Amino acid sequence: MECLHLKLKMMGYNVFIVTPEQTDISLKERVKRINKVVAQYGAGNCIMISIHTDAAGSADKWMTARGWTAYTTRGQNNSDKLAECLYNAAEERMVNDPVIKASYAGEMNKLLRKDTTDGDKDKESDFYIIKGANCPAVLTENLFQDNRKDVELLESQYGLQVLTELHAIGIEKYVKMIGKK
Repeated sequence: MECLHLKLKMMGYNVFIVTPEQTDISLKERVKRINKVVAQYGAGNCIMISIHTDAAGSADKWMTARGWTAYTTRGQNNSDKLAECLYNAAEERMVNDPVIKASYAGEMNKLLRKDTTDGDKDKESDFYIIKGANCPAVLTENLFQDNRKDVELLESQYGLQVLTELHAIGIEKYVKMIGKK
């Protein structure tokens, strides 16, 4: 989300895009690039957010899965705190938004996909990119690319603005919580 990059820069943050290329870069190379930045600035001064859209099916069929999710690795650490700040921002920015509410009419239970079994909202999975990062790391899944209503939001300027804002708000909440800028 290039808009997020620009918004965070305007907020005074140093931002590094790990994959500026238009071609696919291996996960190993992405993690190497992340950790090079972390080595330069220190793990306590860095976070990594890998931004994606989710998918529930394959090929040409519209699916019914919807919503926004944040993943961390297994166990509790600062990544969970970052994910919690992102979830709080998602709740703040999406739950009462009239456009989002209209899109999710009758399906609000699908809007924020959570796993609270370990006391926080994030889902846990050892995705290579977040497991390999030497700093707090979260992978977000921003709606579903194979759900017609989610695609309408993803392709709209408004939907992009909401997703950008929720990430920026969540990052700002995390930075304030840990006392850095």
